[in-house]
Amino acid sequence: MLIGISIGVALLFGVAAYLMLGNIWISLLIAALYALVLIFVVKPIIEEFMDKNKRRHECYRFVYSFIVSLSTNNSGEASFDLALQDSQGEEKTIVEGIRDFSIKEKLQYLSSYYLEDYYRMFLSIYQIYEEQGGDVLTLAEPLINEVAQVEKSENSKNKIRMNYLIQFLTLWGMSLLILVSVRFGLSSFYGEISSSLLFVLL
Repeated sequence: MLIGISIGVALLFGVAAYLMLGNIWISLLIAALYALVLIFVVKPIIEEFMDKNKRRHECYRFVYSFIVSLSTNNSGEASFDLALQDSQGEEKTIVEGIRDFSIKEKLQYLSSYYLEDYYRMFLSIYQIYEEQGGDVLTLAEPLINEVAQVEKSENSKNKIRMNYLIQFLTLWGMSLLILVSVRFGLSSFYGEISSSLLFVLL
């Protein structure tokens, strides 16, 4: 999907360059440069961000669901299964691969997938619960509060990032429209400034 979007955006800039310059070779070069940058630089960054964000959501859902389930059924195995019953993709593959592990081994193994700092605290709380018993909700109350705070904070940051991205894309779109308008509306003026390839790339 991201590759398709990257190629589409590159073609869009190539078409815009052709409309402004009227030179097919320079336009193809610009489209190729954008495609290379988007596919080999921007795409990996976006994929890494999306994967990290997905794991964060999955960790939040698992920890919260596990603790709530454990408070009602007092069974680590049952709580594990309930917390991951809707797992998908890589998370589901990992869960299926550790199905025969003990509950402690399963939870410990997932620490290589869930990278949030609070997951280690979750493991410690479960160990204390297994060894000493008690009310798991009381034991995990500080953890639950931290998990909720982390999720809320990260969601707010993502919203801000999205707003910046929308503003950036809007400005780019407006710039292209202005340049195309200049190309056809003020062709004599545009001819003086369009000779610089650096100007087009920027």
